[in-house]
Amino acid sequence: MNKFYLVIFFLITLLLMATDSHGAPQALSYTDIRTDGGITIIREKGELIAGHVSMPMTFCDDKNFFHCLSSSGFKFAVPARFDKGKSKHWSFDGVDYQALERRFVLKMLGTSIEVNKILATVDGNEFVYFYSDTRGLIAFSINNKDSLFILQETCGIGATDACDLAPP
Repeated sequence: MNKFYLVIFFLITLLLMATDSHGAPQALSYTDIRTDGGITIIREKGELIAGHVSMPMTFCDDKNFFHCLSSSGFKFAVPARFDKGKSKHWSFDGVDYQALERRFVLKMLGTSIEVNKILATVDGNEFVYFYSDTRGLIAFSINNKDSLFILQETCGIGATDACDLAPP
C-alpha cells in the first residue's frame, strides 16, 4: 500500500514540474501526424527541439505588440490584438504573413475550433499556420504536403487567458 502512495506522489510531482505557477505548460509540443516526428518549444529555456536537434529560440516581449517566436527555419508572428476582419497582411522579423479572408471550423476529437489560416514563407519553406483567437497556434504545415504538426496541449503560442476556460 505504501508503494501505491509513493507512485501517486511521484506522478503528482512530475505533473507539477511540467507546469509553471499559472498552470500553463512549460513546453509546447507539436506532433507531425504524417511522420510521428515532433517539435517541442521550451519557452523558459528559449529552445526549440526538432527530433534530436536543439536550437535557440526567441520570443517577443510585451512591447512588440505581437505573439511571436523565431528560430532557425521556424518563425511565427501574429498581432497581439489580432482582428480577424482587419489583420489580413503584416510583416515581422523579415517575414510577410497573410491571413486568408475566410475563417473555418477545425473539428478534432469532437471539439470544434474556429481558426484563421495564415500563410508565410520562411527560409524558402511555405508555412500554413492554423491560429485560433482563443487557443493560439494549434497546428501548422510545412510545404503543404510534407508535414502537419498538431498541438498536443490545450493552449498554443499566442493563446489568450480565456484558453484555460475553453471547453476541451
